[in-house]
Amino acid sequence: MSANDFMTGFLCSVGAIAVPVTFVISWGLIALYRRRVIRWMNAPYFTASPSTAETPRAAKPPDGGISMRVARLETSQPSSFYRHMRRLYWRKVAVYGLSGLLSSLLISIAYLFSIATAITPGRFLITAMDFAFPVVVVLYLVMDNTGFARTWLVGGYLFLLVLLGIYGFPSATVMERWRMVFVLWGSINGAHLIIVLLVFKRKIRPIAPLVLLIVGSIVAAGLVTFYFSNPLLLAAYRISLLAGWNPTQLSVLYWVSVIVIALALGSGALPLLMWIRDGYRRKRISEQMLSIATFWLMSTALYALSIAQNGVIWGLYVLLAGMVFFASLTVGFRWYRRADKGDFPPRHLLMLRVFSLGAKSARLYDLLDQNWRHVGVIRLIAGPDLAASTVEPHEFIDFLAGKLDDYFVSAVEDISGQLQRADADPDPDGRYRVSEFFCFSDTWKRVLLQLERSADVILMDLRRFGPQNAGCVFEIHTLVASVPLEKVVFIVDESTDEAFLQQTLGTAGTAVRLFHWSGTTATAGPELLKVLCSIAAR
Repeated sequence: MSANDFMTGFLCSVGAIAVPVTFVISWGLIALYRRRVIRWMNAPYFTASPSTAETPRAAKPPDGGISMRVARLETSQPSSFYRHMRRLYWRKVAVYGLSGLLSSLLISIAYLFSIATAITPGRFLITAMDFAFPVVVVLYLVMDNTGFARTWLVGGYLFLLVLLGIYGFPSATVMERWRMVFVLWGSINGAHLIIVLLVFKRKIRPIAPLVLLIVGSIVAAGLVTFYFSNPLLLAAYRISLLAGWNPTQLSVLYWVSVIVIALALGSGALPLLMWIRDGYRRKRISEQMLSIATFWLMSTALYALSIAQNGVIWGLYVLLAGMVFFASLTVGFRWYRRADKGDFPPRHLLMLRVFSLGAKSARLYDLLDQNWRHVGVIRLIAGPDLAASTVEPHEFIDFLAGKLDDYFVSAVEDISGQLQRADADPDPDGRYRVSEFFCFSDTWKRVLLQLERSADVILMDLRRFGPQNAGCVFEIHTLVASVPLEKVVFIVDESTDEAFLQQTLGTAGTAVRLFHWSGTTATAGPELLKVLCSIAAR
């Protein structure tokens, strides 16, 4: 067996074991993280002296006439702030897309030269489309689904793939052409698709790259240990037979030793985890950059291993072509950061919601995450509904170290000072961060008051709101009593108890903005963004 074949088989074995194990462990850790957050949220901070645990009481709304209007009707034309936000959004998409296309084209050229075949226009286009699959995945990760953008992206890619397949195999029948197209695509991208489905699912995406790093290191160390110790095991087994020892006990001792050695060697990934944590804290990388870099490195490695079968030099060329992606991103992000910011300083958006919304909250957060973070910080109080979506690399690493409680805000701390220390500068990719505040059961109201007063725009999702949501009732009372309602938008739909909402609002003297959510994020999302931007532009 050649060194190239050995390395290919070894890395494929590592991936075949590490990827599904990462999937299982990531789901388990996310569930454990969510349970830990809920436990600390429900725990009081003050236990020794109950008098100090007194929390603010929301004042009743002042008397006056109530006036409701639907915010959707106010924004038939997008504001300048909305156009500014979407321009930055599309700049980011362009940076990732063009960087990925350049790298994938170079990999396609390397593949065609490595198989020493005649390069026709049809064959080149088919090959380029096959190796462009990672670009589609990256764009899917950085785009929102307003206007069904993600659906158009995936559907357009499949349509072009089939169309080019028909053009590239003119001598075959239609069914044979389709079969050849997808067989070729599967042989090139089958492993990539499995990785996307198992490692980069939305609910585990924030932590899966870090888990994969740990699991992959342990699996690789275990396979190396097993490979080099196997001859010793055979020798020890023969000696045990001659000496009359029990081979079962020897086998158990051997596997325990392999596991211990694998864990010891795999712990070599810990310094890299600490480096990632410190780099994130110092704003050298964002969580989105980390996810995309992990996927692109894995994709490039898989392509390099496959093409290296035609010659090691071609595999090295593919690795170099993959690195072009990161070089292009560096240049592109500089161009992005030099974009004209106009007269729009960063705007702070406070997101409040009913915690029981589950997937609805996650989709709304994804919409804001992919758009608002180009123009300002998103602030929210941590909750079980978004625990998986908002977890950051350093939070997850500290959670593994048993230090999650260090992130919870106590009432004795200077909350105003903590707000000033919160992330205010963008990451290298130009996006601002999400400031998530972990609160105890008797401190969240104090934090809420500070967040409401310091926010430029407040969005409160009241879908499924009713008398059972006592926390939301308090939040509404504080908004009406202490915050100008011109900067507040309430989301409602058919599941909202609007009669109870009107009762909760009392008799507010100013108009209340209700955004009636209808349809999906793809249709209602753009209108909501226009409403929020019209407030931020004031």
